[in-house]
Amino acid sequence: MRPFQTVSPQQLSMHFKVRHTTEYRYSAPVSFGQHTLRLTPRGETVRDVKQELIVEPAPASRKTMVDAFGNRTTQITFEGASDRLYIESLFEAETRQPASLDGTVLPLLPWPEPSRGARRRT
Repeated sequence: MRPFQTVSPQQLSMHFKVRHTTEYRYSAPVSFGQHTLRLTPRGETVRDVKQELIVEPAPASRKTMVDAFGNRTTQITFEGASDRLYIESLFEAETRQPASLDGTVLPLLPWPEPSRGARRRT
């Protein structure tokens, strides 16, 4: 086994970038109903650095809120019809230290080394 180690909460933070795209194409124009988008992480242990949402065709209305489970959502509605719907979400975020860890040092549990005879499945 690897030896017992400690790590500070600052060593656990990460900065990351995410890009997600969804595109629908239709053979004829269709009318869209209300859409609820869930494309960003929950804010409990993640801080947004930058966020952008691109929707084509442009929605007639757009409202951002938090749902009953604490998830950030964006509701969009459309007027008219289109043969394409494109949604692109881009965000940068960084993890933050949970409030319960205020400056404490966290132990890393021992992790067993893989056995020499272990092999990877193919």
